[in-house]
Amino acid sequence: MPDVIFVYPKTGLDMKGSIDIPLSSLSASSLLTKNYKVKIIDQRMDPNWRSTLKKSLISNPLFVGISSMTGTQIKFALEAAKLVKENSSSKVIFGGIHPTLLPEQTLQHPSIDIVAVGEGEETALKIADSLEKNTSLKKVNSIFFKENNKIISTKPAKPLDLNKLPDLPYNLLNINSYIKNNTSLSKDIKRMLPFISSRGCPNACAFCCNPRLSKRFWRSMTAELTYERLSNLVNTYKLDGILFNDENYLTNPKRAEQISSLIKNKFKYSIQARMDDLLKINLREFEKKGLSIVEPGIESGSDRILKLIRKGETTQQDLAANKALSKTNIIASYNFMMGFPTETPQELFSTTDLALRLIKENKNAMITGFYVFAPYPGTELYELAIKQGFNPPKTLEAWSKFSRQHLATPWIQKNLPILKNIMYTSKLVDGRRLKDMFKLPFSKTFLSYLGKLYQKRWQEHDFKEKLDIFLLDKIAKYYFKW
Repeated sequence: MPDVIFVYPKTGLDMKGSIDIPLSSLSASSLLTKNYKVKIIDQRMDPNWRSTLKKSLISNPLFVGISSMTGTQIKFALEAAKLVKENSSSKVIFGGIHPTLLPEQTLQHPSIDIVAVGEGEETALKIADSLEKNTSLKKVNSIFFKENNKIISTKPAKPLDLNKLPDLPYNLLNINSYIKNNTSLSKDIKRMLPFISSRGCPNACAFCCNPRLSKRFWRSMTAELTYERLSNLVNTYKLDGILFNDENYLTNPKRAEQISSLIKNKFKYSIQARMDDLLKINLREFEKKGLSIVEPGIESGSDRILKLIRKGETTQQDLAANKALSKTNIIASYNFMMGFPTETPQELFSTTDLALRLIKENKNAMITGFYVFAPYPGTELYELAIKQGFNPPKTLEAWSKFSRQHLATPWIQKNLPILKNIMYTSKLVDGRRLKDMFKLPFSKTFLSYLGKLYQKRWQEHDFKEKLDIFLLDKIAKYYFKW
């Protein structure tokens, strides 16, 4: 029976074929596996997770660690926490982005005993050691816990050196069940898994909590260690693609060039990158050595909004980087945001205009989607949102109704039909992104038709409520329980 259990909750956006490895649970397990038996339960993959968890609790493990992002995942995380409390005396630890940002509010929930703040590798090990030896948790850095009905916090831990951490214990999971077929973006990639080679981001985007979490400090594995671990992953699971989940892969272009030269097109890879950083590298050389997909966040087509959100980029840089990408076969999958405080309809239309121009000027460009700005705690815009009338949730249960498609902020209500129209049609407007997801007869022809229809509407700024938008809204609510 396990000494430690990690539960990765459902997110509310889980669709077959789109579920990634629970990297946070694997990372938190990496130092534990030397001295403890560890079990990972992924709610997204195990329809009988309740039964699995109950059986695993028979021996009263030292603790059950539960990851949670802000939003719907909290709902499923709390379901797991409640089950643990009802069936064992094991401690419940909450970790992840949301507990890190709001540790005291999180700890107020009766089903939670400890909150782990920040990186989990050393923290998880030290908590396990403390619970096993029955020593004081006050000696464990970066945690909040309850003692005599009081909340105790310990001093922050130092950032970890990624080069000193062991490789992830992939053997804890059935990795083959997570391997993606990524033909919806690139036909060259049939078997793909995610990998993280760096943490943090030096930029100051006001909609992102990373400036607070990482204090704009970026750390990475060396190029050599990155390649060594990638090679092991590729060879073990017969992969032809790697999805870099680094928050800003090109922070150090020279390191990225070194990794590219080591990969040397032995497999394809995808990165998340800024448009201004793409202008700093030789895209054709990167393409020759395996770069297949880039996923930049464009956010807005309004330079005023870009300044407001401290993006540090301009629309001219977006156009220039898109032009450079158009001279390669690299797929560009663009993300956008809308519904910012003070954003005008005209500024929103500038963003849809920019999106159309990007796909027009680059045959390999796609639109991943338009997401509605959500004022997450820990972000600079969170305070502006409160000034604009946003009333932040006061409990974990209330935060569970929050999501990246948050449609309840007060300033968007008068333009809500427009935002919902753009949100739904953005998945279809490029006419190609979803083609390989549907195998029904004539589906590709139908999606091409919808793409042309929505491009025409976007060009005319025609975002009125229509029957097709009503139906898309119903479908989204059915699948994602919005």
